Amino acid sequence: MQEARAFLVDPRCAVCGRPATHVELRLEDDGWRFIYRGIAAGNGGGDIITNERAGLLTAAFANPEDFALMREADLHYDNAGYCTQCGVAYCYDHWDPTVGAYGTCPQGHGKSLDPYWAP
Repeated sequence: MQEARAFLVDPRCAVCGRPATHVELRLEDDGWRFIYRGIAAGNGGGDIITNERAGLLTAAFANPEDFALMREADLHYDNAGYCTQCGVAYCYDHWDPTVGAYGTCPQGHGKSLDPYWAP
C-alpha cells in the first residue's frame, strides 16, 4: 500500500484550462481529511478518511494519474473530471451534462457524473 501524503490537485480542463475539479488530502489532528469538489458533486468541507483510502488517493493522483486507483478510492463516478478514454480532465461545461448528471466529453465518451442522482 502507498504511504499517504498531503497533496492538492486541481486538474485543468483540456479544452478551456479552467479547474475541472478540486482534490485535496491533508493531515489534521484527527486524521486524513479528504476534500473533494467533483464535476457534479463533492463532500463540502471534507471527510476524515482511513489511512488506507488516503494511501489509495495519494497513489491515484501521482503523476501520471491512475484511473483504476481512483475507482478503488471511490471516485469511480467522475474520476475527478478525467475521461478515462481520453486521459485528460474536462470541466462541467465541457462534460456537457444532462439533467440526470450523465455527461459526454468533447470526444463523445459518456459517463455518470453524480453519485447521488437517481431517476
